[in-house]
Amino acid sequence: MPHSTVDFSVRNDFKKTTLNIAGRPTVVLTRKNIRSKSKHARDISIRYKFSTSTLFFAPAVAMTGVLGFLLVVFIFSRTDWVLVRDEEEMERQKKIGEELKKISQAHSTIAKNYLALQGLYNDVCRGAVDDVNSKRVSISESLAKDERLLEAAGERLCNLKPDVTPTVKDLSELLKQKREYAMRFLSIEKAFHSGDMQRSNYEQEMKRTVPVSKTLSKDVSNLFQKLTGNH
Repeated sequence: MPHSTVDFSVRNDFKKTTLNIAGRPTVVLTRKNIRSKSKHARDISIRYKFSTSTLFFAPAVAMTGVLGFLLVVFIFSRTDWVLVRDEEEMERQKKIGEELKKISQAHSTIAKNYLALQGLYNDVCRGAVDDVNSKRVSISESLAKDERLLEAAGERLCNLKPDVTPTVKDLSELLKQKREYAMRFLSIEKAFHSGDMQRSNYEQEMKRTVPVSKTLSKDVSNLFQKLTGNH
């Protein structure tokens, strides 16, 4: 019998099929003492009413199931299932931010000292060589102090974030080399403009010093960007 058969006049029985919750009506005919199928084989006429509205029941169930599944998947993918943040991890990230801030501050101060050193270099080039040594020593000491602050913050950062250890070590080493070459560069300029160095020697020293100094400055900048960009 069709799925939507109702109001029929034989014994009611229901057989459940796919997507059929209430069961599918089934006609059951029983006869005793049937000896020959050819003698008892007759056409049977059954009258029933058919409800067209229930035709949409099975498709509605299927569509509802699919939409429900998609809704569950959407909610699952959009929901943050971490209800409680790891307090230790949050504290670690906070400390990492603090150490990076200290490194940035030290790097900023170092940059200002190099600007002061550039001003001293310009004075030497103009022939103002008086009191150069004391100013050079003062700037060098300030640079060394800031380098130590940066190195200390870098060590604490490495304890919190071990993967940055190579970058921190390389940055500290390059800063020291950059300071040494900057001081050497200034000493060469002072010796030449004060008459203590011949031009030929001056040019040779500058050819060796200037390219290395520029390379160190570039490498220091790249490492600093790499370090602060990892967080």
